[in-house]
Amino acid sequence: MKIISALLLVFLSLNLYSQCEADHTILLTNFEFTPSELVISPGETVAFINIQGDHTVNGITNTVTGEPFGNPEEFFLEQTTGSSSGVCMGVLTFEELGLYNFDCSLDFNAQLGMNLTIDVDAFDLNDLFQLLQQQDSEPSAPVWQSAYAFQYFTPSFLTSEGPWTIFAPDDNAVSEILEYMNLGQFDGLGIPDFPEILKFHIAEGLWLEEDFFDGLVIPSAQGQPLNISETSQGFAVENAQITTTNFTAYNGVIHVIDQCLAPEGVPESTVMQLIEDSENHTIFENAIFAANLSEDLSAQPILNDNESQPGPYTVFAPTDLAFDILVEEMGTTIDELLTSQFISSIVRSHIVENIVPSSDIFDGLNLLNINGDVLQIEISDDAILVYGTQNVVEITTTDLFAYNGVVHVIDAVIQPFIPDLEGTCGTWTIHKIPGNFGGWGGGSLDVFVNGVLWSSETLFSDNIEVFNMAVNNGDAIDLLFRGNEGGFQVVNENEEVVYSAIGNEPSSVYGLKPCGTQQTCGYFSIQFLDETQEGWYGGSVTVNSDAGTLTTINFYDYDPFWPERTFNIPAVTGELDFIVSPPLFETTLTGYRVRDANNTIVVDQSDITSIPTSSYEIMVCEPNISSVSDLTLDIFNLDVHPNPSNGVVFIDGLDPTTAWSAKLHSLDGKQVKTFQGVGSSSLEFTEVAGGLYALTLTTEDRIIAPIRLIKE
Repeated sequence: MKIISALLLVFLSLNLYSQCEADHTILLTNFEFTPSELVISPGETVAFINIQGDHTVNGITNTVTGEPFGNPEEFFLEQTTGSSSGVCMGVLTFEELGLYNFDCSLDFNAQLGMNLTIDVDAFDLNDLFQLLQQQDSEPSAPVWQSAYAFQYFTPSFLTSEGPWTIFAPDDNAVSEILEYMNLGQFDGLGIPDFPEILKFHIAEGLWLEEDFFDGLVIPSAQGQPLNISETSQGFAVENAQITTTNFTAYNGVIHVIDQCLAPEGVPESTVMQLIEDSENHTIFENAIFAANLSEDLSAQPILNDNESQPGPYTVFAPTDLAFDILVEEMGTTIDELLTSQFISSIVRSHIVENIVPSSDIFDGLNLLNINGDVLQIEISDDAILVYGTQNVVEITTTDLFAYNGVVHVIDAVIQPFIPDLEGTCGTWTIHKIPGNFGGWGGGSLDVFVNGVLWSSETLFSDNIEVFNMAVNNGDAIDLLFRGNEGGFQVVNENEEVVYSAIGNEPSSVYGLKPCGTQQTCGYFSIQFLDETQEGWYGGSVTVNSDAGTLTTINFYDYDPFWPERTFNIPAVTGELDFIVSPPLFETTLTGYRVRDANNTIVVDQSDITSIPTSSYEIMVCEPNISSVSDLTLDIFNLDVHPNPSNGVVFIDGLDPTTAWSAKLHSLDGKQVKTFQGVGSSSLEFTEVAGGLYALTLTTEDRIIAPIRLIKE
């Protein structure tokens, strides 16, 4: 039957060509359309020829269900009676793309299977993108990522009649913009304005390369115009060079470009990128890097909603001129400011962890910056003023939007409180020393003065950094180091090394005293043990001497460690008492040990079957020790070189007849090697591990202050 129908179709098409001319022909017989499925292109025609029985061509309502077919266009050919010579029922022209359903609405023809589908399809822009995605058909610069984006977000433009002209960024352009915006490949698809951005890449009408000319302006589907300009390489659209042209489909054309386009009003990438791109914020940009905040300000918490990201932020950005004025007032230089210990506090004073556009700013608004200070907003005579802790600045430009916040430009630097660095005992310098893998590996150093947190320091770079602090007579200084590598060194006002801790798991120190009152027999230590991993939470040990309390080590915060943490304390003569307040949790699984200045265990309460208790009348230091202030110091004519070294150094500046001895200590106070000599000589310590060491020389009449040596 199928073969006969096909032959009839050919025969009748020839005989009825004059009266039923069309691109395609369908025959109607009892209970059947032949063919019953047909694929055509838009604009093509279909002739319906009845060769048997009474039939209609119904493309409006499904005869069986009574529901509308929902065809892109509605068609209906009235009832005719067929004949063996064929009766032309009519010719239909299909302009709209889509799937069309038909049946015969007479008698039970539809129920018995007399149905027809016509798929109006074409090689459209969607098909063209699929072709360009194939390995053997892609242009010289592939557009796989662009094709995916257009297919997912703007499918109607690819399949509708159009015509449309699409400027598709190549994969290199997409990768560049994702890197610029600090986004992963698929995170970019989550940009809130992404469909609008894609529409800015689509132009209304068919614009082939031969239609371009310098100064041409064509409308985009997004609404803003696209400007065409002629370049030495051909033509460009906006700021993007058109690299490959005239990939055509029935409903449009695709041109490949080397950059992504963005309509006006769409946010830039990140607040950090906004600052980096500004010619007037170079110093602030460098300050952000110096404060190690560039990664935070480059995060995309809104777009990377499947990951934990810092932000979003409001940044008050002072100009280069504002920084120039500041350093002039301070009597310093930009370079000195950027390397100062206060640069982090200065930068953090300008950042609020929230999005605060100008529309949300009102008179009396209080904002908390990430430095912990309150910024108060005042609106006066159309000026927006920001009151910091030390000064007032004015917002000169508002609402530079990014996807992770907003930037407001200000006319002066918001100045945080900067403490005085000169005390009654002068200034101490703390050297922050990186570990083998750069910085402190996420560690920190908390500096307490008389039990109050003075500063919390971090180190991210591979370079030694320093910060200074004022010290006063009677101060007790505690340095709590949290980290597994690197360390720190404390140098007093006389360039003497007060304390050093470097290497793996550097030790914290409690009870440092300024003004030359520190003892010189070294340090004793308390090693806290905790199998619970609670970190002795809620417990403490107070160390009392005959002269009063040396220090108290409190575990206020939940700061877990396992299995132990060691704290060093300057050794003093006389008997000491260790007053213990046990931790709150699983006290029988905790304990402590005390080692004297010679690293000998003098208190051992490491038995995890009992609760740690106080210990009394403990000696940690020999009684014939003098203080640093009693020593005769002479280092001005002494030269130790090279420094750093590979483990061999030369000592110059000693009298040829002067006999001397020397001790090399690691920064945790342990003696690693001793030397003896006469006059200028060399020292060899190649067998010791790389790091920072303290070398102390002693002659018959004096002790020379420790000299810092670096073993590479």
